Amino acid sequence: VSKYRFSSNHVGLLTDRRATRRNVLDSLRSLVARSSKGDLLVFYFAGHGSLRNNSLAAGRSVDQTLVMADALSGAEDIRDKELARALVPAAQRGVLVTVIIDACNSGSITRGIPSPNRQRSASYDERDSRDSYSGPFLADLGGVVLSASDATRPSFETFDMGTGRSAFTVAFMNALQSHDARTSVARIFSATRAEIQNRFPEQEPTLDASA
Repeated sequence: VSKYRFSSNHVGLLTDRRATRRNVLDSLRSLVARSSKGDLLVFYFAGHGSLRNNSLAAGRSVDQTLVMADALSGAEDIRDKELARALVPAAQRGVLVTVIIDACNSGSITRGIPSPNRQRSASYDERDSRDSYSGPFLADLGGVVLSASDATRPSFETFDMGTGRSAFTVAFMNALQSHDARTSVARIFSATRAEIQNRFPEQEPTLDASA
């Protein structure tokens, strides 16, 4: 936070049971409402991802989703199109939006644990969202989206520091700490990807940004 000159009173943190669908969306809307042209808005999600049926979506007819803490209580995941609707207005006003998603985005969400490999998953949601939203998306408006893996691959966990931790978050934090604050997003991503690929070749992080 201090390295990139974020004021602590401008940082919101939702963990464990507080990371509900309503709380996350309300926090995003509040951030967007308070942001102005030239501000930097960062949204970082670490958790499970999944897929939801969407008969009106182009391509595979699915939405990529983020699984919230109250999912087992019946709360719906936050879909990619909902995230776009929440954040695009800020980007349209000239806010510099960066989204970092540390989650699997395949139908069988997997975070394999090495030695031996195991999987944990969030099930595919067969309910049809019937959402025809087709943009704009953040990358179309100068935003940056970094994801732990592409839409068909797993994200892995590592036991660094004696506990299970996301391989993407470990590599991303290592990249931030080993470069100065002026380093480009592309270079940070390249360093993150190289560390992950060295340990988990099956995991393919992605960077979506306009040229």
